[in-house]
Amino acid sequence: MAYENGMAVCWSSAYLDKGVRRAVVNLDPADWDVIDIVTTPEQEAAAIAWFEAHVGQPYDVAGLFGFVFRHYEGEKGKWFCSESVAEALGYAESWRYDPNTFAAVVAHDAIRMVQTAQLAA
Repeated sequence: MAYENGMAVCWSSAYLDKGVRRAVVNLDPADWDVIDIVTTPEQEAAAIAWFEAHVGQPYDVAGLFGFVFRHYEGEKGKWFCSESVAEALGYAESWRYDPNTFAAVVAHDAIRMVQTAQLAA
């Protein structure tokens, strides 16, 4: 994770910020769930490049209906929070990931990567 002035540099899409943005945030554990995502330097660079290319694209308010109506993909060119992160990390059908599901998938993927590395050692 990158830091500026002791605060975390975060990329996502936020309703209050009207869409995809870069933010410098105090990640107080009382307010945030922080999940470490294991990436290669190339994957991290690709994710940041995705966000840089999409900064300013609007928040996908309609896409939130996909949490209830699972076949609704939202609006093209608009992104909600977990959707933007999933897309930047290369997850297929990123619109399917509500925040809780995405957190569970990322945690599962991290455990699987550690187990695979242990088996290879």
